[in-house]
Amino acid sequence: MRLSKDQIRHLLLVLALGLTFAFYGTLRMTQLHDTAALYIGLPMLLAASVALIETKNALTTIYKVLGIAIFLSPLLIGEGFICMLLASPIMYAVATIVGLLIDAIRNRAQKKIQAAAGLTLVFMLALEGTVPLATIDRMNEVTVEKTVAMNIDDVRQSLSGPMKYDQKPKSFYTWLFLPPDRVTGEGLNAGDRRVMTLTYNKWIVTNKWTGDITFEVADSGKDFVTFRLVEDKSYMALYMDWQDATTRFERIDDNHTRVTQTIRYSRKLDPSWYFGPMERAAVRDAAETIIDSL
Repeated sequence: MRLSKDQIRHLLLVLALGLTFAFYGTLRMTQLHDTAALYIGLPMLLAASVALIETKNALTTIYKVLGIAIFLSPLLIGEGFICMLLASPIMYAVATIVGLLIDAIRNRAQKKIQAAAGLTLVFMLALEGTVPLATIDRMNEVTVEKTVAMNIDDVRQSLSGPMKYDQKPKSFYTWLFLPPDRVTGEGLNAGDRRVMTLTYNKWIVTNKWTGDITFEVADSGKDFVTFRLVEDKSYMALYMDWQDATTRFERIDDNHTRVTQTIRYSRKLDPSWYFGPMERAAVRDAAETIIDSL
């Protein structure tokens, strides 16, 4: 039985979708699934494959196939809500650019060289994080300073107890990553620990992942305390490696204290120009929440 053109086209599109998931599996096996090879390289591969199959309305078909891939990712590869939410914009942007560039190569004689250069640039961007030479420094530091209506002794007393997160989420990133279910531990002596328990419903209402982040006091003085990471078994470990958090407090007067919160962490996701600002915003929200909850 001979297949019709439409049947052949649909079969090729299914193969393109399968190739996309095979590429993802390869990235997982080679530990490159946190790099730009996933977030730029994968949609580039999918868009190029579909554009070569679909010569008319290629961009529309690319969107449909990419949407199917994202929709199936929780079932086939176990991706969660936050991952899909953060990855979708860059994947659709890359797919759009690649689709338009391939269309320019196919249909515009005067634009072939420029479009080919554009595809080369997208490919180069997809290499970030795959090798040391193409990896941008992952270490980051965020500092927030605020004045609180407390005397310095009350600030120190508050810090000596469990970390408080009784503020309502005030931004998208605070809502996305905080607050924890509970925080236990107290004391400001070296070795004293705080344990934050976080829960992530990977599929919004089900597939729960609950894990602890454990910090301990690394150093403290009359006007500062530094916590360093001991262990992170929460979903946050997918996105960043916490290093340490230092709170400094300076007396202004009997009723006001200047509090400075500095958090150091290592970014895990590439490309840096996309995920870097997101993570910095999330960490800044966390630093502000720590101060606001004193």
